[in-house]
Amino acid sequence: MKSKLELILFAFLIYMPLTISAQDENLFEGELHYRSMENQNESIIKWSCGMAYNGARNTTYLIKGNKVLFRDESTHMCTLLDPDNNKVTLYSDLIGKGMEFDYKKYTSSYLSVFSKEGPNTAFPQLAPSVYRFTVTEEKKQFLNLDVEYVQGRIENKSSSTSFDIYRTNSIKLPHTMNVVQLYGIEIDGLIAKFVYEQEVRGPFGMNLKGYVYSELQEINSRTIDNAELNVPSNIVINYSESPFKIVNLYKENSKHLKKHNIFPTQKNTDVVYKIDDENWDF
Repeated sequence: MKSKLELILFAFLIYMPLTISAQDENLFEGELHYRSMENQNESIIKWSCGMAYNGARNTTYLIKGNKVLFRDESTHMCTLLDPDNNKVTLYSDLIGKGMEFDYKKYTSSYLSVFSKEGPNTAFPQLAPSVYRFTVTEEKKQFLNLDVEYVQGRIENKSSSTSFDIYRTNSIKLPHTMNVVQLYGIEIDGLIAKFVYEQEVRGPFGMNLKGYVYSELQEINSRTIDNAELNVPSNIVINYSESPFKIVNLYKENSKHLKKHNIFPTQKNTDVVYKIDDENWDF
């Protein structure tokens, strides 16, 4: 029987299974920088174990072949996805600790909520009854790129989510980016903007609401040295069979951030579904 914490985590965390593919020589190599605005209600903040907060978030993706290093610059949590070696490693460079997981097991538990199949099959109630992504005729220029607008909607027994996505096919990225950035959505190309608004009817009568807006800030095409994608030598990594063990890592990292008064938060009493200067911290 699943624990209360497991059910809550599956109610709003963002996850997907991946079919590992051969490396494409035409894939982008380099780094991408994004800036996000996040607005979650109190229930999400409470049960996220330090993963979610209200305010701005800076993130960086280092990409080489099928390997992607996702760095959350705001919380100092890093996720290294290495499908070719069937490994996912999460670590904090602040507390010097991390965890390694089986790639397929981790992604099918934590990175599949927006996939066509839904998250882990142990939770069939989260499989989508509505799954729709439509490429519209709307085109725009963004950072000198021609981008097109994709409108999406996913519904299942416990949640409903709307999406606004601007992407370009002029830059090819590994499927691993769909896993860590788009939570399983099968959309090709580089994402210029990604917005989703979600409401989840969580277990035990909880109502979870969230709004996330993410925008590409910089594209830096360059050769990534293999050493840049290595876990720092001072990080102690423990292997675990259970993806749910990451909860303790996030809790400890969050405690460190708050203790040193560097937890990146911005107070909001309600979930706001818009973007304006007041929502950002700059």
